[in-house]
Amino acid sequence: MTKQPPSRREHVELGADLLNARWALLDACRLTDTHYPRNSAPARAAQAALDAFERLRSALDNESASELPGDDWSPMIYYGDDREARAEWLAENPLDHRD
Repeated sequence: MTKQPPSRREHVELGADLLNARWALLDACRLTDTHYPRNSAPARAAQAALDAFERLRSALDNESASELPGDDWSPMIYYGDDREARAEWLAENPLDHRD
């Protein structure tokens, strides 16, 4: 059975969820960096989690670029880290404009 790629809406919603998760993960990294030596198990685990997360985000960004035609794709989907810029982009590119 062939799987269907996510819709534009699903990519954009996942991107928003991942943005929130990234902020939480960065907070965890800052906390471990503040309270544990860099070589400690918690600090190494936090950095490994951040590295894996960034690989996931990059892979999803690459896939969405190949799956979404023309103007449906934007780096804002997975790399819209500035919440105000992301909100402006969404206002200019509503989720339902092409779905």
